[in-house]
Amino acid sequence: MIGRAGVTVVLIVLVLVSPYFVLLELTISHIYDSGSNEPSYHEISEVEYSPAIDIRSDVELAEYGWPGNGTESSPYLISDLRFNSDDYAILSIEDTQAYFVISNCVFEPIEIGAVYGFTFGIRLVNLSNGVVEKCTINNAAHGLVVGSANNTVIRNNVVRNCEMAIDIGGPGKIIIFNNSIYTSDYGIHVSDLSNCSITENLIVECQTGIVLDNCINNTFSLNRIGWCTEVYAIEYGSGNKWDGNYWSNWDGFGPYLISGSPGSLDESPTLFDEDVLGPTFEYYRYNGVTADLVNPLTSFTFAVNVSDASAVDTVILYIRGIEWTNTSLTDPDGEPHQIGVIYWIPYIMEHQPNEGNHDRFIYTFECNRSFSATYFFWANDTLGYSRRSDIDSFSLGWCMGPPPVSNVIFTFTLILFGGVVILILVRRFR
Repeated sequence: MIGRAGVTVVLIVLVLVSPYFVLLELTISHIYDSGSNEPSYHEISEVEYSPAIDIRSDVELAEYGWPGNGTESSPYLISDLRFNSDDYAILSIEDTQAYFVISNCVFEPIEIGAVYGFTFGIRLVNLSNGVVEKCTINNAAHGLVVGSANNTVIRNNVVRNCEMAIDIGGPGKIIIFNNSIYTSDYGIHVSDLSNCSITENLIVECQTGIVLDNCINNTFSLNRIGWCTEVYAIEYGSGNKWDGNYWSNWDGFGPYLISGSPGSLDESPTLFDEDVLGPTFEYYRYNGVTADLVNPLTSFTFAVNVSDASAVDTVILYIRGIEWTNTSLTDPDGEPHQIGVIYWIPYIMEHQPNEGNHDRFIYTFECNRSFSATYFFWANDTLGYSRRSDIDSFSLGWCMGPPPVSNVIFTFTLILFGGVVILILVRRFR
């Protein structure tokens, strides 16, 4: 027979474990509740991507209907396009003689990751009279490839995170001018080229900066090559002229020796020590996550330290999200399912110094369910140079929102009612 002390103990135990039951009920409801297909992120930047372009003649070049007529005074203008594809080559032109300009286009793979997203960004083969300018190419095996091209100019482009950033093969008259190349295995690779000019290019944080393979009588001047992890420049050929280039590893004395069999020298080198690098990221990881747990029941905060010699301008958190469309597919059982389109969603992070840490940037999400994300950070400095962090992902099943008020009222009412019933039974059977 249970006495009053026993009843008291039972009630105390029920009250103490009640939060557990509330959270357990909440966890189950959120795991299995699929009543809403609304996106769980904020705004989506709408981007219209162009399909891959493959041109194999002057006739096909004209059929696209771009501005211009293909003459020297009025070249075809292929401009302001954005490509996101896993095709063999995103923009390929070959076997043409008409004049054309590829300008202000962006090339990026479907997946932003460590593996190169497509084989070629821009591919120009066996042609004349082409210009590629002001384009941006990211994450390609070969960013910009030119082979057997004459009267061709590659200028003012930005290439990042490629295996081979700019790959030029002769013969032909080619000018490579004022391109910026970052974090690629090879910066500029040229082969079988003669009497061409490679000037004023920026090549930083690549494994190998410049490679000359069987090249004769080319000019390399005023290029800035810095912080390469293996070789800054290597040459196999003869008669090539190196003049007035900037090297971050020059010791400040005498000429700069070019690697390779000819033993060429840059007789008038300059030390390359200006700030042309984007900000750096410092991670504080918890279970593989760069984040602070402000309150594991209500919010989740991404936090990263971002620093730069010339000061940080903007830090953006990119999270891989899904936009649900108005169309749907039907499974074999006849059940409709909405179609989701994958986007990288940008969130501007807030500069919020903490405990003397001046470099801290944060972005906080309100959590009302299990939280998971694939994400990376991007930042630029006040000079306009940018850098992207590595991609990471995680899943936190315990980041849950506060229990709904109705759940709390129902649970505690049930507990109170149960306690009253137990008390009545105890009194009845004493």
